[in-house]
Amino acid sequence: MSLFEAQQQIDPRGGMMTASATPADAVGLDLWLRTELRRRLTIAVIEPLGGPNPLCQDHCALLAIFSEVRVVTHRPPDTADASAATALLARIERDDVDALLVWTNGRLLTTGPLEGACTDEWQWPRTLLTAAEHTGLLDRSLVALIGEDVTQAAARKIGYEDGFSADLPVPALVGVLARDALVREMYRRRGSSPPCYL
Repeated sequence: MSLFEAQQQIDPRGGMMTASATPADAVGLDLWLRTELRRRLTIAVIEPLGGPNPLCQDHCALLAIFSEVRVVTHRPPDTADASAATALLARIERDDVDALLVWTNGRLLTTGPLEGACTDEWQWPRTLLTAAEHTGLLDRSLVALIGEDVTQAAARKIGYEDGFSADLPVPALVGVLARDALVREMYRRRGSSPPCYL
């Protein structure tokens, strides 16, 4: 597969890829990452509150198919408060991640505080985002939500940079994350902040 073909396959919102990663997808994206990013793409994944689910585990396994992608998974703390979120992000920052994907239930993003504020599952993505703002992780890495029923609009509405449906093909997800990492690296080399997409 040529470099041009690989770049065509990683159209971030395109529909030309299957839901699973094929060996050709892996080879093409690995080639693109090796030539463009010139290092491994590091993705941290925070599993859903309440424990891992099969969909999250499947996505992490598919991400690990790519030799130029390093996946680091983290379990959320037992208590979903601000100090636990800050401690978790401190561990994640040590990995020098390009992207942080937070697994959540997308339906909880569109409910109001009166409908769900009392649950840890509703509060967790918001608590984590506040902690990411305080630690500066938002300046260094793409911080996004992912999961069933997650939409970009809903994720951005609560303050995240992006949101990805669990239905997005993994090669397309890797393409989006790689392109963001390239942009951030360019801005770091120039000594300025990355653009804000809000």
